[in-house]
Amino acid sequence: ISYMQGQNKYEQLYGLNVKELLATALSIPAKAVMMDNDAACFLQGEVFAGAATAFEQQTVIGLTLGTGLGTAIYRNGKASNADLWRIPFNNGIAEDFLSSTWCVSQYRSVTGRQLNGVHELAARLPGDADAKAVLEMFGQQLANFLLLFIAREQPAAVCIGGNIAKAFSLFGSIVVDTIGHAHPQIPVFTSALGEEAMVLGAVASAVLPLQQTFPGTLSL
Repeated sequence: ISYMQGQNKYEQLYGLNVKELLATALSIPAKAVMMDNDAACFLQGEVFAGAATAFEQQTVIGLTLGTGLGTAIYRNGKASNADLWRIPFNNGIAEDFLSSTWCVSQYRSVTGRQLNGVHELAARLPGDADAKAVLEMFGQQLANFLLLFIAREQPAAVCIGGNIAKAFSLFGSIVVDTIGHAHPQIPVFTSALGEEAMVLGAVASAVLPLQQTFPGTLSL
């Protein structure tokens, strides 16, 4: 049942049982619908068939960077929601500083110009020094957050996705260098699957338990 409000999305679903709505639309039993966190599905997909397949037997942490911040932890074959978007960070919470909302707001506060997302901010490089400074600041904030996440979970690798990850080349060196200095054994890489990671992760989360129960009966 959706109780999301005040996020400028999904408002019309408030109070509705989304699982039952999907089941009715698809003419299947509600119990046949599995729901999971989007960041967890992203990481599950990357471990299952994407950038993190080499770490299937280890612990991986993942981030989805977009209008908000998603966090996930993969351990013992299953990714789950780390739910770190609201942890105290700087003088607010993590999501306040690690989202496209922050990037756009920071650029507006410096220049007075309104942009419609990180893609427009990235498009202003290399000529716009203010845009470059905002992305570099974002990269350092991301690195500082990852240091906290790594200390908490002790992962073997870090996987970053979401729409902001498409601009990783513009701020990623700060992240890689910071993490590499503190934890040289932990690689930091971006999604190989893009939007498909969540879809494949959702499928894997549903099918893999059945494969374990009935070996050889299902394949992807």
